[in-house]
Amino acid sequence: MENNMKVSMGWIILLILFVMLSKYNLYIGFSLKIYMIFLVIYFCLTIKDFHIQKLYFHEVIFLLFYFIYCLSGILSMYLNASIRMIFGVLLVLGCYFIMRNLLGNTEIVVLESSIAYVGIVFNVVSLLLYIIGLQYFSLYGGEEREIFAGLLVDRGYPRLIGLLDDPNIFIFYNTIFFMYYMTNLQNITNILGLILCVTTSLLTFSRGGILALVLVIFVYICMSSFAKKIKIIMSLVLFSVVIFSLSNSVMGGQLDDILNKRISDFSHDNGSGRFTLWEAAFKYYLSNPYIGIGAFNFSNYYEYQFNEKLYVHNTFLEI
Repeated sequence: MENNMKVSMGWIILLILFVMLSKYNLYIGFSLKIYMIFLVIYFCLTIKDFHIQKLYFHEVIFLLFYFIYCLSGILSMYLNASIRMIFGVLLVLGCYFIMRNLLGNTEIVVLESSIAYVGIVFNVVSLLLYIIGLQYFSLYGGEEREIFAGLLVDRGYPRLIGLLDDPNIFIFYNTIFFMYYMTNLQNITNILGLILCVTTSLLTFSRGGILALVLVIFVYICMSSFAKKIKIIMSLVLFSVVIFSLSNSVMGGQLDDILNKRISDFSHDNGSGRFTLWEAAFKYYLSNPYIGIGAFNFSNYYEYQFNEKLYVHNTFLEI
């Protein structure tokens, strides 16, 4: 039993780690990720015992959503772009069901331990890469959108990307570890994991991502008992001091100024241009309100109208 458990933990640790390494891929018309190759290997090794368990209601809605997404692509104006996205959706859904089988055959204690260990590794390595990037740019300077190690220069901000290639994607992935650590603070490993997780998330300077973490904390507090609310609030105060001190130390004492500037930018940068893109996407949707403009068609529509190829950064509006 112990040997089987070790094998299971090895599979889960590798799965979570490879998902976190989505930056590294093989481009063959689309990005073939490491975790996709890993899941295919797992499927081939377990094909005799592989089966799809009964779907939950939210999974049925999830599949219906993507069915509409693909259907809109078939009827779209820019069919080539939609077909490419449809193949991508089918690939990801295939990986989802293989991953679902793997996780479904895993004990909860193994899954929790794997999340805890990978979260520590992911955040420690990302923070070290960010520090290396800070040292490099402090010596040689950096151009707009330049990347070195785990740092991206974005409108003058040194944003952490760690093992990924986008600060917003980083904080999205990191939310998995954040929620686990926040709800399992019984040992020093998880406490350290939470401190590292919030520190790296803060250094992404992702306003939407940080706001999402704040909302998660708010919901968690609201759902807790009164005694636990007091404990959480006291812990938050202590963690905030430690995390801000650690982040400020990494930033050479400039964190406060950068955060204030980042927040003040929101009043005049239109949410990094997203509000303008969302407005355009909504107008395109109104031109075809039944099935939308089609999967992955927004950038083509936008390029035709404004001679600039941009993405809407919102899957619902993309449809």
